[in-house]
Amino acid sequence: MQARPPRRLYIHNRVNGNNDGFHFISAQHVTVSNCIVKSQDDACAMFGSCQNITITNSSFSTRWSVFRFGGGHVQNVAISNCLLYEVDGCPIKIQGDPGSHFENISFSNLILKDVTGPISISIGGHLPAPNDKTPVIAQNISFSNIHGTVTTNPAQLSEASVTSAYNPGEVHSCIVLNSVNDSILENISFDNIHLTFGGGGTAEDASRRDVPQIFGEYFRLGPMPAYGLYARNARGITMQNVRFQVSTPDLRPGDDPRPRRRLRAQWV
Repeated sequence: MQARPPRRLYIHNRVNGNNDGFHFISAQHVTVSNCIVKSQDDACAMFGSCQNITITNSSFSTRWSVFRFGGGHVQNVAISNCLLYEVDGCPIKIQGDPGSHFENISFSNLILKDVTGPISISIGGHLPAPNDKTPVIAQNISFSNIHGTVTTNPAQLSEASVTSAYNPGEVHSCIVLNSVNDSILENISFDNIHLTFGGGGTAEDASRRDVPQIFGEYFRLGPMPAYGLYARNARGITMQNVRFQVSTPDLRPGDDPRPRRRLRAQWV
């Protein structure tokens, strides 16, 4: 499938709970540029085997997620020069069905303002087939020049929302790299990342060692034991010029409380 590039579009659609801005399914050779999207669901979803995609010079706000990936063989995706603001449900999410493969994906020059999450790669299979343990592979994914704020008090969320200010897995999350069921998560890089988190984590959160062996939505893991980065069964993580800080006190450490496994970062 070859798609004509969407550019210079303004989409403001929040009339119901299931309306994406862009939703590409196994699309190839697509360019999105100079767009403004305010949506209720995923602002720019890529499902199936999306390949050779560029998204640049755009702004997104949503009540769910912005760049959401799921299923297929996704490769060669470059996302750059975007503003992501007032985003609930984590702006960058990668999840996949058994056998999915994600590779060569880059996120660069992004400004995050009042988002939850903010990044989740969670692989290992997919409900409703919990017994299918065919590995998922996510590799060669880079994050660079990303600055902004991660909120723990998303005012736009309601008590009835799945992701809400009353959901501890939503408001006390962090960057999550999560692999279960023998899936492969490797070669993930972070360069020039500066994020300010809302804080508020407790000593009980910090002491958690029972993070469920599940995949999927990041908030299902519950409040994370770190305010900045949590990694499980990930290898080949590189970090350079990474700075995490909190705007209010947080009793959790900046990174995964287990052995640091050669992570390099500056915690404030």
